[in-house]
Amino acid sequence: MTLNEIEQTLRELRLAGIAATLNTRVMQAQSSQQPLLETLAALLQDEVDRRHSRLSERRFKQSRLDERLTLADFDWRFNPKLPRRPASNCTR
Repeated sequence: MTLNEIEQTLRELRLAGIAATLNTRVMQAQSSQQPLLETLAALLQDEVDRRHSRLSERRFKQSRLDERLTLADFDWRFNPKLPRRPASNCTR
């Protein structure tokens, strides 16, 4: 099976995250003589990362918020009684 055929199969299986980074990962593995399992693990992580990223994007679009803010952007002066750090003794 050629690299193009593998990429096509990955797209058919809806593994676009792996398909997008396959060439790069193959070149990295060849240049550093990386073990097969390590290369496979990196490819799978690429897919997981892509799916998490797309999920986050989809959720943000569905929220219909104007802008994306992080905790770093939070105005802590709004309520000075709010603790900046989570309580260390919280349980789930």
